[in-house]
Amino acid sequence: MLDIGWSELLLIALVALIVMGPEDLPKVMHTLGTWMHKIRLHLFSMKQTLQAAGYEQEIAQLKKELLEKERAPQHPSTPEAMEKDQESETKP
Repeated sequence: MLDIGWSELLLIALVALIVMGPEDLPKVMHTLGTWMHKIRLHLFSMKQTLQAAGYEQEIAQLKKELLEKERAPQHPSTPEAMEKDQESETKP
């Protein structure tokens, strides 16, 4: 994702230790971890919402196609259409 290796992480940790000091670093890391957790939860929630919207749209499209097929005239090769043709031929 970010292509950060172990050497880069070690360098970032050393700079953070020097800048913030050993007393504040655990608090900062805890706060950073809490923020990351909240961000992940929000992203997961957004992903679920978008998937649900996609599923609803897909279901609506399938319903539309089904209704169109129901309204379409029957093809003569179906049993119902063949029976109707035979009934109409026998009636004067």
